[in-house]
Parts: sequence; C-alpha cells; structure tokens
Amino acid sequence: MTTALSLFVTACLIACVTDSRARRIPNALTYSAIAIALAFAAFRGPLPFAEAFGAVVITLLIGSLLLSLGWLGGGDIKLLAAGAATIGFPSFVLVLGYIAIAGGLFAAITAARDGRLRTVVTHIVYSLAGKTKIVTDPHAARVPYALAICAGTCYYAASESIAPWLQFVR
Repeated sequence: MTTALSLFVTACLIACVTDSRARRIPNALTYSAIAIALAFAAFRGPLPFAEAFGAVVITLLIGSLLLSLGWLGGGDIKLLAAGAATIGFPSFVLVLGYIAIAGGLFAAITAARDGRLRTVVTHIVYSLAGKTKIVTDPHAARVPYALAICAGTCYYAASESIAPWLQFVR
C-alpha cells in the first residue's frame, strides 16, 4: 500500500469516528486529505497532478448533484473527492462499487436493527417495478456513509496489497 493510500485510509478512519458521533465530517479533515493527495500527485509530475485535480473536480461536480438530491452529505462528497485524487481513474470506479456494496449492507443492517427491513425492501421492489416512488422516512436512522467509504477503501487497499485474492477484477 502506498503512503498516499495509507494516509487516505487514516483520514477515512477519523471520518468514521466523527460521522458516527456527530453525523459530520470536518472540513479540515477532507480538505487536508484532498491537499495531501494532490501534493503526492504533484511529486509524480504535472500529468499525474492534472489527473488527480481532474478527479477531484469531477467528483465534486457529480457529488453536488447527489448532495442536491439528498443522497450524500457534503463531507462524504469531499471525502470521496480525496479518494478519487488518491486512487485515480479507473481504479476509483472499482472502489465506488465497493463503497456502494458496503453502503447497501450498512443500510440493510440499520433497517433490520430498526425493524424496517421488510418495509424498505418492499418499497424498493415496488419502485423498481414502477408502481411507486421511493420516499424517504424522516424518522429513519441515517447511515453515516463515512463507514461505507472507509470499508470500500479498506477492501480495495487490502486487495491491492496483502490479499490480492479479494480482487473482483484483475
């Protein structure tokens, strides 16, 4: 695992703590993670820096749309931008898949814990069939998405270093 990836995983772990406790990821953490990722890219040359910077910009733009839809929080988006700059394209697309799987698992666990899993699954099935629209429950527990970001990133880091047998795509 590279030093940059190790530092990003550390930022993810810190974000897990703050997101779980207060449902916030501090700007100081996310902006620092982005700056560190860009600094590591700059040391590799102008092209890697441009790619990392572009990854940050694209992630923030797409993330702004997700923020406006209420699907992700601002801290989550900035943490994802730092990950995009650290990991780079196309590997970060794979990491997004890992993050989505982890997020779905955490959401299912939260719904099951709250006794709402059957209702959630029913709403998803009906919405996929085009019979209803998914409506968020304002009383439902929110999943701190930093947990999913950290889990997906750690899975990727392990698959790229100590456990290559975890790789879905080679």
